[in-house]
Amino acid sequence: LGDVYKRQIKCNKAYWQKFHKWIKNNIKQHGIDHIILSGGVAQNIKAIKSIADMKEVKSIWAGPISGDGSLGIGAAWMGWRQNKNNVNGLNTVYLGSSYDKISINKAINKYNLKDKFSLDYKITNKKIADLIYKGKIIARFSGKMEFGQRALGNRSIIADPRTIKSVEKINQKVKYRDFWMPFTPSILYEDCKYILKNNKNIYSPFMTMAFNVNKKYIDLLQGVIHPSDKTIRPQMLKKEDNPNYYDLISSFKDISGLGVLLNTSFNLHGDAIVETPGQAIETFLKSSIDILLFDHVCILRK
Repeated sequence: LGDVYKRQIKCNKAYWQKFHKWIKNNIKQHGIDHIILSGGVAQNIKAIKSIADMKEVKSIWAGPISGDGSLGIGAAWMGWRQNKNNVNGLNTVYLGSSYDKISINKAINKYNLKDKFSLDYKITNKKIADLIYKGKIIARFSGKMEFGQRALGNRSIIADPRTIKSVEKINQKVKYRDFWMPFTPSILYEDCKYILKNNKNIYSPFMTMAFNVNKKYIDLLQGVIHPSDKTIRPQMLKKEDNPNYYDLISSFKDISGLGVLLNTSFNLHGDAIVETPGQAIETFLKSSIDILLFDHVCILRK
C-alpha cells in the first residue's frame, strides 16, 4: 500500500504541475488573477487549495454545486441575460423544500415517537449548545434545505468540534464509514480570521475550499481537522445567511470559547441527504443519533 500511495502522490504532483501551468498561462495571456472554477474539478478540495496558494492568484471561488447539477441555473441565467436583463449573484443556497409544524407533527405521530422518546417543545439554542458541549450528537432539520452537495446547517448532523471522539461516535452511530475520512466545521465568519491562515482573505461559505489552521487551534479543533495535512474545509457563516444556525454556534461559543461546530450531512453512509420529516425520522431510528432537532420540537432518546 505504501508503494501505491507513493506512486499516486507522484502522479498527482505531475498533474497539478500541468494544471498550475495552465492557470499561469491564462493569467499571463488574459490578465486574469481572480479565478473562478466550475465543473467537476471545482469539487476537488485539494485542487482549489493548491490554486489558492499560487502567488500569481489573488482570489479564487468555487460555488456550492459546480458539476452537472448547476446546469439548470446556468441555462436560466443565460436566457435571462439574452433578454437584456441584469443577472444578480446567488444570495442564498437555502433554496430547497421546507415543512411547517403541522407536517412535522404528522410525521412524529405516524412513527409513534411520543411513546419511545422524550419530546421537548420548549427547546432553545442555548439548551442544544449545552447538549453538544456534553458530547451529544444532534441531527438538525431546519427551515429550507440547502442547494448543492454540502449540508450547511439545515440538514446537518452537528457535534462538538474539539475532540476526535465526536468523529468516532458519528462514524460508529451514523456514518459507518472509514475512520480517516474528515468532517468539516461551520465557523462564525468573525472568528475565521483567528482560526484560519487566510492571507488573501478568501471567502468560502459553501465548504468548497481547504485552509491551513493557525497553530493555536490545531489541538483545540481535533474533530474537524484533516488528520493527514491538518487542514480544514470550513463553512464561513455570516449571521444574515442563516440567523438561527448562527445563533446556535454563538451559544456554543458562549460555553466553549469556540465559534465552531462539527457539521456533516444528515444521512446514513450511501444515502442521500434527508429531505422530508419522514426521512429525517427514519434516519434517526436507523442510527444511534442522540437527538433529532426540528425548529419547534426536539426528540431525545430516553
